[in-house]
Amino acid sequence: MIDLKKEFGEDFYNDLIKCDFLKDLDEILNTTGIINIDLNDVKNVARGDIVGAISMSINDSSEKLVFNRINDKNISSAIINIVTKEDAGIIDISNILEQIRDICKDVNMIYGTYIDSNLNKAFKIQALFTNK
Repeated sequence: MIDLKKEFGEDFYNDLIKCDFLKDLDEILNTTGIINIDLNDVKNVARGDIVGAISMSINDSSEKLVFNRINDKNISSAIINIVTKEDAGIIDISNILEQIRDICKDVNMIYGTYIDSNLNKAFKIQALFTNK
C-alpha cells in the first residue's frame, strides 16, 4: 500500500481530501490494469495545484461527462483513469478522452484503464486536474 501523505506531502494530500479524490487515487495506484498509472505519473501531475477532479459512472462512452468540480480553466495536467467492463473498445476510450480534451485543450494527459466485471455501469471515469 502506498502512503500518499508521505509521497506527496501534507498540502497535496489535504487537497486530495478536499476534492474527494483520495479514495479514487488509492484505487488507481493499487489496481493492475491494461494501461497502468503508477506513482511517478501521479507525482508528475502533483507538481501543480489541484484545480479539479471528477469521479463518475456512465453507461455509454458518448454520454456527456460532468466537469462540475473544475474551478480553473487553466488546466495543464491530468491523470485520467477509465474503468470498463469486458466489452469496451478503444473507440469508447477515445470518445471519453476526447470529451476531456475538449474542456482542457492543451492538457498533458496521463491515462490508464482497467477492466472490472463487477462495475455497475459501463464506464467509471476518475480524473484529477492540476495546473503547473
